[in-house]
Amino acid sequence: MIFSCRDTYFREAVTTSKYEFKKSFDSSVFRGEVIIYPFVVALQPILKFPAKGINKEFRKDSFEFAIGEVLAADEPKVIYIDRELFKPVSSILQIVKDDNLSGFEWRVRFDEEKLQILLSAEAKEVIDKARNTKRNQAVLLNSIYFAAIMEAIQKLKEEPELAEERRWARVIEQQCHNAALDYSKHETYIVTQQLLRMPLNLLNQYAFSEDDK
Repeated sequence: MIFSCRDTYFREAVTTSKYEFKKSFDSSVFRGEVIIYPFVVALQPILKFPAKGINKEFRKDSFEFAIGEVLAADEPKVIYIDRELFKPVSSILQIVKDDNLSGFEWRVRFDEEKLQILLSAEAKEVIDKARNTKRNQAVLLNSIYFAAIMEAIQKLKEEPELAEERRWARVIEQQCHNAALDYSKHETYIVTQQLLRMPLNLLNQYAFSEDDK
């Protein structure tokens, strides 16, 4: 397996004969896109290896391989490593007061690095206080946060170039990639549930129970 990170110029080959293995790296060696290249290589000379079904253009019935030669290669695996990606996707949200709003009306702004939820001064004061308990956090996650993230994913579907322009869009795209979610092909509300780690479960734990945890 070759581990490669372009942003940090890191590249390391790890050899193993196991189908599954673990390898630890210092966190500083990865940032951004990390590509893992799987190979099968010869550990000893291979003589007269039969190749059934080989293209006739090669005009050979068998092949020879020296130590270290590549016998097979699998599709490279791409993952993204970023401090933001280890946080819940709700971390890309920012609550902002908007003096043009009144009551509990709210808006979403997409043109900043974080996804901004615009609230009136009254609503922001209420929500700032409400975020102090897990029960209230669960309610917020299933209401205003869920709606904002869902709207952001829909916006990204319509304008995929935002992933190059805005950090919130890049985080959503990379978290979807790491979770093997194709946000362009799945229903927006389903992708949102996955990225928020099934927020209804939090309501079950903290809001639907008798005890305020």
